[in-house]
Amino acid sequence: MITVVIKNNGEENVIKLTYSNLWREIKDIPGAELIVENDWMDAVFKVKNDYICFVEADCLVTSGYFISQLGLMKKNKHFRKMAVMSSSTAVSRWDNKIYGYNVGNKHMDGVMPNKSKVSSQPYPVEIAYIPGSIIRMSMLGRLITDMELAKGWQDDLVYFSTMLSIGFWSQGVGNGIGNMVYINPNASYCTTEDYVNDIAKIDAGVSEQTFSMFRSQSI
Repeated sequence: MITVVIKNNGEENVIKLTYSNLWREIKDIPGAELIVENDWMDAVFKVKNDYICFVEADCLVTSGYFISQLGLMKKNKHFRKMAVMSSSTAVSRWDNKIYGYNVGNKHMDGVMPNKSKVSSQPYPVEIAYIPGSIIRMSMLGRLITDMELAKGWQDDLVYFSTMLSIGFWSQGVGNGIGNMVYINPNASYCTTEDYVNDIAKIDAGVSEQTFSMFRSQSI
């Protein structure tokens, strides 16, 4: 059902602890597997599961994370057009959360972290924090085949998240709702990368058609 991919950061003891913690979360999911790769993309054309989740070597997740995220994804009325089910992102500590990102506002260009949740139920976001997100493999495979991946693009996780999220939305231009990127604000993935809640100077290259889909989804 799902493959969880830990990115190797060279810290063996850190990876062992994360592996142990995440195994407890996926051990009762049929067909689930947990692997370690030097590059997340190395896993994409190897796995045979329907879903994939990229995680950092030192991450944490809330209890029941993968079971609840997969369940919510399948229950959503837009299931067949949903590319991503993300979660709130705890930055270095559990009480410091963001809820995805928006592409700028009237005061600032770039990618803006959302500090407030819109709803207590899952809802669409312009940009999800991709580490920890549940991603539909069929849509991801098509996306990275079509994209030109900049060298080191995984080193900046906000850039990585932006390019994938906007890429998924853009895949669906013409169907009215896009290949949707959602967030479940009640689950949390914790990262130790302090910069991910900064304003990021990224040109996301969002088309007018994609902005139109955002407006239709009230995001």
